[in-house]
Amino acid sequence: MSTPFTLGRDEARADRVIVDPGDAGAIPLLKSGGVCRIVSAGAETRTIAAPPSEGFVLTVAMDTDGGAVTITTAAEINAAGGTTITLDDVGDFITLIGVSKSGSLVWRTVAASAAALDAALEGVTLGTWAASKAMTLDASGDATAVDGGDIAFGTTTGTKLGTAVTQKIGFWNATPIVQPAAAGQAAVAAPTAYSAHGSGATPVTSNAATDLDTTAAALATLVTETTSLRTLVDAMRTALVNAGIMKGAA
Repeated sequence: MSTPFTLGRDEARADRVIVDPGDAGAIPLLKSGGVCRIVSAGAETRTIAAPPSEGFVLTVAMDTDGGAVTITTAAEINAAGGTTITLDDVGDFITLIGVSKSGSLVWRTVAASAAALDAALEGVTLGTWAASKAMTLDASGDATAVDGGDIAFGTTTGTKLGTAVTQKIGFWNATPIVQPAAAGQAAVAAPTAYSAHGSGATPVTSNAATDLDTTAAALATLVTETTSLRTLVDAMRTALVNAGIMKGAA
């Protein structure tokens, strides 16, 4: 039997429940703190509009799992610009809050579980990430690998570290830089060949002046080519030091 106190509490609880709009429907943003209980009958979709105000809170949870539900939001839900949420199991949920970003209202993820967290982390696959804590991700987006953990890459297409030369990368706490580029990095020209005096089938009569000129020219070319090699090595060293791949000193 409901008392005036429990009746008011039940009404307040019911007021927070948002009716699932069904496949391809838009989840209504009626009241902050509302919970939409998703019931699916197969692979379905839902949409969520941009938050109506700062501080507006919405929770979406999988109540009955008849198939995965993909939810697309009109405003990003993370700093990476993600707009997709997947609820794949009973109990999967995500809680969003409206915040202002450069004057525009966007969502940010307050809490999430299972497949929904994948969207919150934008591209990070769950499973071992959460189960074994092979990696942790803090609020600022810094990832820390567990000691002894390795990162494996595919053997067919492979993986790029940086997809444009203007993206900045740094190693061993060095300040991230764009891809180094300088004229000194150009390939060194092929060395100039000089024939030894008297080479060939017919001996050549020695000429001291000619021999000295040839030797001087060869030495001058050697100096030029050695200088070019040093310029290239210095450019390589500078690039490696600036990227943090080598220290450049003891």
